[in-house]
This record gives sequence, structure tokens and C-alpha cells, in this order.
Amino acid sequence: IYGDAVRRNVARILDACGGPERWQPHLKTVKSSWAIDQLCDAGVRRFKVATSREAELAAATLGRRAETEGPFEVLVAYPHSGPTLARAAKAAAGNERVAWSVLVEDERGAARALDAGDRAGADLGVFLDVNCGMDRTGV
Repeated sequence: IYGDAVRRNVARILDACGGPERWQPHLKTVKSSWAIDQLCDAGVRRFKVATSREAELAAATLGRRAETEGPFEVLVAYPHSGPTLARAAKAAAGNERVAWSVLVEDERGAARALDAGDRAGADLGVFLDVNCGMDRTGV
């Protein structure tokens, strides 16, 4: 990893976005705590993940930083169910300085997400995913 190049690229994106509060990078593109640390060092506080593994990485990295630098926000940007929803909810539990939300496709998905959060001890926010015409997810 070329650290100086990464930091330059992050600075360029922040400049193009108008600041860290206007950027919510997807962690599928970095998949390392070092890269998440670089984003946090640049002031980024909002992140997206798609998989439960990415959620676990975000929880570990942001949880370590949250006491002194939070709050942070993480959006699980793909609707989950069953074991992967439970795993994402478990990752979200235990740190009040990291706010977690999940996307759902319907009322039943919202109920499942809230139940998974309750079982894991996580306070999950819920967003309804709207299909804007790409037919990947959403209603």
C-alpha cells in the first residue's frame, strides 16, 4: 500500500465532495482497518458496508476509535436475513458511539432487522430500500 498516494486520493475526494461530512464511503472498496483508519484520520465519520464481514471489520476498527473520536455511523447497505442479519446485528452491538442502520425491502424485513438487533443487544435504525429502476434491491 502506498500510504502517501492513499492519503492524497482521500484528500482529493474530500475536496470534490465538499468535506468529510458529505462522503459516506463503502468499505467494500478498502477492506482493511489501515484504510479505514486513513479515512477516519481525514475526518470521515459515516460509512457503508454490504456484507456481515465488512460490518465486523467496521465494528472492530471504529469501535477501537469511537471512545476518543466518535460518533461514527455505519449503514448496512444491502438487505440481509437469517444468519447474515444476525451476524451484522452482533457486529453492531456493544458500542454506543457507533450508530448502525440497515436497509430493508419491506415491513417484514424491518421486523426481522429490529428483532435481530434486539437479540444481539444492538439498537439498529431501519431504512426502506427503494428500487430506483436498477432492479437490484428495493421495493
